Amino acid sequence: MEMRNVGTFEAPFRVENEIPAEIQIPKMIEICKKYNVLMKAHNTDYLSNEALNCYPRLGISAANIAPEFGVIESKKILEIMVALNLKSLKNSFIKLSLDSNKWKKWMTKDAKANDYEKAIISGHYVFSEKKFSEIKEELAKILKKNNQNLDKILKKEIKDSILRYLYNFNLIK
Repeated sequence: MEMRNVGTFEAPFRVENEIPAEIQIPKMIEICKKYNVLMKAHNTDYLSNEALNCYPRLGISAANIAPEFGVIESKKILEIMVALNLKSLKNSFIKLSLDSNKWKKWMTKDAKANDYEKAIISGHYVFSEKKFSEIKEELAKILKKNNQNLDKILKKEIKDSILRYLYNFNLIK
């Protein structure tokens, strides 16, 4: 939820009416092995490196982390706009993201997220809209004047996050 993991995998205390991960995961792995399938964990976004490093040892072979990547890209876009003092462009992106109402499904009951944070959370849902393409194109032009490439910057952010998962899943050294 929001920009944090709200699952119980890293919870320091047991959660009432929930089977603890140390019991649940081995049972699920046992079932997967029985049917010769690999286990994919959901709700893996925003977990610590320490928690992710446990996955391969537990027998978890894959993880759903796409929402985190969308947040990373939206966050970087807004960071660039803020750094370059592009208020109008930033406000257009925030409005587009907020108007999508996609941020609502990611809010906790007691959420205190401001509009900027909501735009980060929901920004990736508007990436395919024409208005976003215009915003991104304008940002890319501004960066190009400074010999910077927006797509390269965004790819690096996503790549760094992907590498974090690959490293913690022991897929690369």
